[in-house]
Amino acid sequence: MADTSLPVTPGSGVNVDGFLVTGNGNFRQAIVIADPSVPGGAAPVDSILGLAVQVMAFPAGVSIAVTNFPATQTIAGTVAVSNFPAVQIVSATSWPLPTGASTEATLALIKAKTDNLDVALSTRTKPSDTQAVSAASLPLPAGASTAAKQPALGVAGTASADVLTIQGIAGMTAVVVSGSVAVTNFPATQTIAGTVAVSNFPATQPVSIASMPSTPVTGTFFQATQPVSLVSVPLPTGAATAAKQPALGTAGTPSADVISVQGEAGMTPVTVYQQGASLVQSVTAATGVAVTVTLPAVAGQFHYITLIEIVKYFTVANAASATPLVVTTTNLPGSLAFTFGQPLGTVGTTDRMLHNPNSPLKSSVVNTATTIVCPATTGIIWRVNVYYYAAP
Repeated sequence: MADTSLPVTPGSGVNVDGFLVTGNGNFRQAIVIADPSVPGGAAPVDSILGLAVQVMAFPAGVSIAVTNFPATQTIAGTVAVSNFPAVQIVSATSWPLPTGASTEATLALIKAKTDNLDVALSTRTKPSDTQAVSAASLPLPAGASTAAKQPALGVAGTASADVLTIQGIAGMTAVVVSGSVAVTNFPATQTIAGTVAVSNFPATQPVSIASMPSTPVTGTFFQATQPVSLVSVPLPTGAATAAKQPALGTAGTPSADVISVQGEAGMTPVTVYQQGASLVQSVTAATGVAVTVTLPAVAGQFHYITLIEIVKYFTVANAASATPLVVTTTNLPGSLAFTFGQPLGTVGTTDRMLHNPNSPLKSSVVNTATTIVCPATTGIIWRVNVYYYAAP
């Protein structure tokens, strides 16, 4: 086998590189072009392109002609330009215009057309002008009156041409009528029937007959004014005999004198109407979860509660406890609360409490929500029903 290196100093020197030429078997010495001052500074050699050579530091005025480049060169990669100035001067004097670009040298034509448009718009109806609107074919809103004749409104103090009749219906809220009625068309003379009881005249009444017609008088003549005493005049049938008569009070203000109203056996009873509940709130929750019942606020009105029902249901066997369960409330007089005991209970047992006041329980503050809160208790399902109505 041919040697690939020749020893300079046998046994201790370095080798001289060489290689065997393929094809003819000749041995040739390998020469490396390198910079000895740079570690590993050998020039690279490509298996196809051969040795890469970089030509630098040409003297001024020297040129190199390259004549064997092909007509077309393939260029790949990127070129970095880093010494351009920050601002570049670009001229678009000779650039072609894009398709559809304006060729008007000045804006005079655009201004003229804009002025014409201003004149045209100034003669049109603007949103701020009065607009003619026809509602002849507009559909009526839901619930609108379809009667061709609507009652005409009158003038205060003058009878209206159209009259509306007001009537009630059983079960409806009564219409409160208050105030006074002035009657100006009574005839000058009114027929009065019945009796008038007078019980508070003074003992002596002055009587004058100055305007009475002349009457012949015989016997002993009286003076012009005669004293008259009613001390012994008998009272008419049914006249009041009490020395003290109750004074009339003012509407909305307690009277100084109070008259008691009482019934009597066998008489027709006086019907006193108490409004019933028209609203109900019913709330429950899962076992072990607190329950809050909320009566929503109503503008200008209070809550009037007629019945509260609270049911406690055992979902598991419950050991007896000395600590009670307290159901609290808000917006009710005295911070009303309800207490449940905790006796020994079995699954399915219920404990029910009813609060049925003699008269509706009125909330404390107007236009405010009222709540009833049952505490979260292990093994307990709460159910609360509240019957009430709202009113001023």
